[in-house]
Amino acid sequence: AASSDYPLRDVYKRQDVIMADALTRSVQNPDQPLFSAEFQGGFQVDVPILQPTSIDLNARLCIADGMNGINYYMFVGGTNWHHSGLFGSNHDWQAPISRDGTFRPSYFAIARLGKTLNALGSSFVRSSLRSDVVIGWDPDVYMTEYWVNATRSMHDRLTHLRETALFGLGRSLAMNHLSYEAVDLTKPDLVLSSSQPLMVIGMTWMNASVQQRLSDFVSQGGHLVLINEVPTLDFYGKPCTILRDALGLEQIGIEYGSLVRDGEVEGINTSELHLYAHENGWITSERTGQTAAFTKLVGKGQLSMIGVFMHNERLFKEALWGQWFAKVGIQSPYKTSDRVHLSERIDGSTTFISVLNLDEYRKTLSVSRNEQALFDGHPLILQSRQGMILPLNLPVTEAITLVYSTVELIDRQPNALTFDVSAKHAVIRLAGVHSVHV
Repeated sequence: AASSDYPLRDVYKRQDVIMADALTRSVQNPDQPLFSAEFQGGFQVDVPILQPTSIDLNARLCIADGMNGINYYMFVGGTNWHHSGLFGSNHDWQAPISRDGTFRPSYFAIARLGKTLNALGSSFVRSSLRSDVVIGWDPDVYMTEYWVNATRSMHDRLTHLRETALFGLGRSLAMNHLSYEAVDLTKPDLVLSSSQPLMVIGMTWMNASVQQRLSDFVSQGGHLVLINEVPTLDFYGKPCTILRDALGLEQIGIEYGSLVRDGEVEGINTSELHLYAHENGWITSERTGQTAAFTKLVGKGQLSMIGVFMHNERLFKEALWGQWFAKVGIQSPYKTSDRVHLSERIDGSTTFISVLNLDEYRKTLSVSRNEQALFDGHPLILQSRQGMILPLNLPVTEAITLVYSTVELIDRQPNALTFDVSAKHAVIRLAGVHSVHV
């Protein structure tokens, strides 16, 4: 499969590439690796200058969350002869190697990441993303290239929901150290597993086959987390309430621009609030006291309804979504002392933890997993816009294991390991070694 991943300058939206890659993976052949055939190595414009950290962080985000193939384009600049190019004769676009053969700073960032991937070896290639939840989505929501006046409002609504609600959900999960996979709910041979919660952004339109599939998932023991609204129409605009009826939902109103209360937290601004006839909810309208979020048993399964649509334009909402996820039983085993992107790939007994500082300041970070401090309690020190892939229990030889390091491995030989010591304080722990020479 192929995806085109651009190194976004907006730190907040940088994690959107994770959602894009998850959606791509869900529609491809499961036996193929996730591969970006046009992984952007530059931009068509030179202002502002593309920073090496942008390319590095973008690649690390994709790799951390399951991508196993990257083809940088453009990697080398060139010339459009006979004025054949849309942008003139100079076809460079801040490529890592300029058209005159000069190595730009981004080249060295790419080469440096390549050293780490080579040092981690085949175990890292075999490793797979540890996921906490599954996001169900409908590709029909993306069939909005063509519209007429009669469908303009539907087009605008679908576009708004997928770009704000769906990708906003991905950001909220990522910033709470929750990894996710995606499934195409329209695939005929799809079998939904009840081993993980299934999260779906509810939209007005959903075809009968998908509504029935979600209904069966819950009744047979699955946990559905439905966000925003319950669908009431199919994509032809005809009434279709299979899911609403199966879940026993009675919507009693919609509030726009409303403030809501979550327990003792009040004054939370939302774009839309979908209210239901349900008592003992944990998100309620401050205006009417009616319920927007609740959990109920359905058949052998469970529904968690979060009838909220809001922009995540404020940092406190990241933590708020984390609290809401925890209330429905979705919680990461990882905790960190400052905001970073953290995800985990696993190969047998070896774990590869990716930690990325997306911000513009240096961080001294403590990390715990299941309430136990990692790295023997030693901190990770990440410079501004720096990422690291840190293996736990990586076999070096039959007798020697890299238990952990707080700095990144960049070369591995049978009798020597090389690390990039990017901070004054670094700890490396080995097992099976009788003597060490540094």
